[in-house]
Amino acid sequence: MHSFIYKVTLEEYLRGKNHEVLKPEIKLNIKMLLFRINYIRGLCNMPFIITSGLRTPEEQHKINPKAVKSNHLIGAAIDISDLNGDIYLWCRANESILVDVGLWGEIQQGNWVHLQIYNPKSGNRWFQP
Repeated sequence: MHSFIYKVTLEEYLRGKNHEVLKPEIKLNIKMLLFRINYIRGLCNMPFIITSGLRTPEEQHKINPKAVKSNHLIGAAIDISDLNGDIYLWCRANESILVDVGLWGEIQQGNWVHLQIYNPKSGNRWFQP
């Protein structure tokens, strides 16, 4: 039994962006991502506070101008606040769940966890951006 006390919503992920004008493939990516994120959120039973969801090219340029093909641009990645590292540690300890559900993550770089629905070029479950 999962306890979905807190669910990541489309509104939280989009952060004010109009979902009605998005391309169908981006809508599908977002739907897949939120389903997978909410599944693991229910298992780890910690709140997921979104620090970054879907990004415009302008937002991406400000955040990381070198990552011009970021999965955030196509609705396939999410950053979740993780101030004390508990979510990251849970994900690493439960990597088989990420494999089963189809999520890949960046090796932790700061106080957030980055997860995405597409495998990186390296193919590694945990990758260096």
